[in-house]
Amino acid sequence: RGLGDVYKRQVITMETSYGTYTYQVNSTEVVDVTDKDAYDFFTDHEQLLLYTCYPFDMLASTDYRFMVHADLVSGPTIVD
Repeated sequence: RGLGDVYKRQVITMETSYGTYTYQVNSTEVVDVTDKDAYDFFTDHEQLLLYTCYPFDMLASTDYRFMVHADLVSGPTIVD
């Protein structure tokens, strides 16, 4: 339910064992659970994708997902 409070241009910070990453929300949307085009896995820049069942007050799996798209602002680069 907390994702429902996310807003455009909000900053999200994630701390991992690799370091601290900062992302900025660029959009939110509600999509059908079967929508295979809801996210571009071939984007040319790093993004964070957060999602949850929608509507938020449902206790079981639903037919829709609320998605948050955020672009990387800063963080360490990992090269293998």
